[in-house]
Amino acid sequence: MEKTIKKQFIQNIIRGDFFAAQEQLCNFNEEEINEILILLAYDQYNFCSYAFAAFLLSTNSNITFHRFARNVTELGISFIAGAYSTAAYHARSIFEISRHNDPANTGGLFSLFGYPETPIRAEEIALIAKQVLKHDSQDLSALEALKDAVERKEDPIVLSRNEREQFEQHILAGKFTQAKQLLGVISERELHAVLIYLGCEERNLCAYAFTWFLMQEKEDAEVHYLAYRFVTQAYSRNLTGCDATGIFHLRRAMALEPQNEKYVEHFLMLHTPPMVPTALISDNEAENVAKHALDRDRFNVVATNILKKMGRYDSKYD
Repeated sequence: MEKTIKKQFIQNIIRGDFFAAQEQLCNFNEEEINEILILLAYDQYNFCSYAFAAFLLSTNSNITFHRFARNVTELGISFIAGAYSTAAYHARSIFEISRHNDPANTGGLFSLFGYPETPIRAEEIALIAKQVLKHDSQDLSALEALKDAVERKEDPIVLSRNEREQFEQHILAGKFTQAKQLLGVISERELHAVLIYLGCEERNLCAYAFTWFLMQEKEDAEVHYLAYRFVTQAYSRNLTGCDATGIFHLRRAMALEPQNEKYVEHFLMLHTPPMVPTALISDNEAENVAKHALDRDRFNVVATNILKKMGRYDSKYD
């Protein structure tokens, strides 16, 4: 029975059925879930593991879910550009949430500082280590981190005066809170342009993680659409599970804005072989979406072609 429940849980994740997987969390303890997500990412190169952790964070930004996301990015998919910066974001979030009740919980920032690819600066580590040592002057990990930070010599970061460049640099460093503070001076069009560039052109995981960060406050159809583009256009070259993750985001975009034909057409195009395995989008679901699209606009070419290929086109749309 336990193996069956675990198998169903994993299947729901890799199919992008995150709501169903969320309902099954009560069947496992924290360490079991952590192990499942890490192995799913590490052994199968499956992107759904991180997408599911990010989805959980959008419902509740807590230490446990940030820990899942941090471990998946650091231990499971670290070969993707931006993985360590994304892990650093989640580690910082753990530290911020814990600092009052458990000031020694740095979320793994000290260990991330040891990687050559780390986006974490020595001055940041030194500051955090000193905060930990205020509460426990004998904390060995903080003492070691402070020593390591002092020994490292770094050139100061010089940020461009251009807000867009600063915005990009904050995202690439996993400093999402600082990036969010610049949203007031960046238009929505510029925001989307930056994220598309980082996600699709640079194939950087930080762009995808930032979309989830934005949706912790408010779920947004266009942000889901951007996330869909990242995973299907950029990350799918290296990882499995990207199609299922992309379909999840399109389903949410359509649920939030059912009248937006862009989301509907992209969803229907994914149903067309060999775009994605047909098991991810059933014929019945594709038929229902296509017919609803034609009910709104009987000249929708994508919906018409899908129904004709399936042999389910109704002449009433002629």
